[in-house]
Amino acid sequence: MRVQHAFGVCSPRYVTILPVRQENEGDEDSSLVDIGLSTGVARWDVARQRRVDFKVYHDTTVTGIVEKLVAGRWLVFTSSHGGEVASWDRATCTQLGHVHVNVRAIMHIGVQVAGDSCLIIVSSEDKEGQASIVSMAPSGALALQDEIRGNYTYCEFTSDGAHIIAVEQPQARHPATENRAVSLVLLDLKGHEISRIHLGDTDPINTVAQDEEHGQLAYARGRHLRVVSRSTPLAVLWCVQANGSGTIKDMILEGDSLLVPSSGGVLSWWGRGKDEPLAQCKGSHGVVYAMRWSHATRRTALWICDEGGVRLVRVEGLDPPSTPCLEVLHQVTFHEMTCCGIDFNPRGDAVACGDFMGNVMVWRLDGQHFEPAYRTSIGVPVRSLLWCKGGTDDIHGLGIYVGGLDGTLYHWTVHDDKLTIHSTLKGTITVLCQHPLHPSLICAGTTEGFMYIFNGSQELYSFLAHKPDPGPQNMHFGSLGHYAEVWSAVWSPCGEYIATTSEDQTCRIWKVPGVTGPSAAPPVEPVAVLQGHWLAVTCVDWQSTAAGEIITTCSDDCTVRIWKAHTWELAFMLDTSSSISEWHTFTYLALDRPGGSRLVASTQNGWLMAWDLVTQKCIFSGRVHIGSVEGLRWHAVSGLLASCASDCVVNVYNTRASRL
Repeated sequence: MRVQHAFGVCSPRYVTILPVRQENEGDEDSSLVDIGLSTGVARWDVARQRRVDFKVYHDTTVTGIVEKLVAGRWLVFTSSHGGEVASWDRATCTQLGHVHVNVRAIMHIGVQVAGDSCLIIVSSEDKEGQASIVSMAPSGALALQDEIRGNYTYCEFTSDGAHIIAVEQPQARHPATENRAVSLVLLDLKGHEISRIHLGDTDPINTVAQDEEHGQLAYARGRHLRVVSRSTPLAVLWCVQANGSGTIKDMILEGDSLLVPSSGGVLSWWGRGKDEPLAQCKGSHGVVYAMRWSHATRRTALWICDEGGVRLVRVEGLDPPSTPCLEVLHQVTFHEMTCCGIDFNPRGDAVACGDFMGNVMVWRLDGQHFEPAYRTSIGVPVRSLLWCKGGTDDIHGLGIYVGGLDGTLYHWTVHDDKLTIHSTLKGTITVLCQHPLHPSLICAGTTEGFMYIFNGSQELYSFLAHKPDPGPQNMHFGSLGHYAEVWSAVWSPCGEYIATTSEDQTCRIWKVPGVTGPSAAPPVEPVAVLQGHWLAVTCVDWQSTAAGEIITTCSDDCTVRIWKAHTWELAFMLDTSSSISEWHTFTYLALDRPGGSRLVASTQNGWLMAWDLVTQKCIFSGRVHIGSVEGLRWHAVSGLLASCASDCVVNVYNTRASRL
């Protein structure tokens, strides 16, 4: 499944890729930067806060980018979570080479140039930390050259290209009785050990910084820093116990100085043999996830990735007796903290998404616009979103309903930018859905277990859909002593029923009489309880498909269950516990358009899985977000699928033009 559109700036909380375009080295304040975005690379003009280009490079999310000058031309080397490595001509974005390696969850890529060819090394934090070496021929073609097996979570070439420096760090998933020792290891290009420094078995290594010019590297464990020579044998040169707080995610090593971030926006310069920082200053940025000087030789501007996006920061006053200071020159940020809630407009040529900072943004899908076409803010975190279809306006429909974390339901008419409070409900509004036949009817579910049904501004029904059940099921993840949260709800195709799912591990079916009648209509009646999941049921969908009219549910128990509508019997189950190479739970699912045969489900760690319901076979599985998927919606007419996640990225997939 290929991403057709991607919007936002990927949150650096999970993975940060920040290469600065080298042809701008003559301009110390150059604002052009390439950043990984979803399954491709976006080129930004940060000064103008505009994205100038976006290319899809892989099927799964990009986790590494390196730009190198090879035989007089700039090449881009990328890696993906799914184990793809590719080489590209940067000027034309033409792919030169592509290879799959046996490394999943690639988190680091390094490139060593030798004349008109290259060696590429990729390493992973997955399972045993295997690394692979890929060779690039002068034509740009790639081929797997060697594999290095071991608990290596970071591998990089030494500056002469003759050796590999590796962090040996067994993963936390190993039983506590196994060896958990952490070491820094010097290897030859075949993976044979040359030298080793034992670091003990306590704190893991947070980050590694290399100084190519001086043949050394630094690593951080907690806030303890060590600088090591990359000669044979490896040797510790000097140490620093950095003050401040917060985990060090990145640092810069240059000769006898280290630039180290702290929480609260503080940057500190530490020197060899010094117990106090050489210089220290506080900026307006947040937690630093990545830093890089914008110029190869001048130290006047710094790229910083923080929780708010990407910033270009001017650094002044580093030379004593001046007082250092930081000034933000440019920054790019769109969705912040976590995206949550997503839906298409009626025509399927725009998508709306909310986030935990209270922003709601509308993105056009014309391939020409990369900034929000419309935006508003509700002032509290967005938890759910519904773009209502109907009326005579096939672009804006009946407006967008936004469910807040505080229980406030908002209505936003996009065309005139009018935001109003619709109602205040009991609990966080976790789900909003529209009646399939009567567009003015919507229902809302909350964390207090209640369901509300509205006809326009009029409340028709409110009822307790889920409550604690101390029965034989495992209630460890339930809400004992409280009402069970409603996580998802959907109308039946005929519009007479609502299915709801909850933390109480059930899917419940409700008969809704008189939805277009007076408020004195009969109450909502329970019809059936679908049981079988043994952890929270996180999402439900109901559709007439090529496999019949079915109800589908997904759960924290790693299963997707398909139920027969109206008989309420389990038809079959899809178990994914061995299909995804890491621990996961399901967050959302969506069925294809009426009469379709496909089902897509998302996970809390960014994976999408798709099945053909007729053959019951998996037709796609891959990580397309770096973070929990917090919204998934299929547009029946256009065939587009949209997802949003805690990585602050919105993805749109053309499922009719792709392998899915």
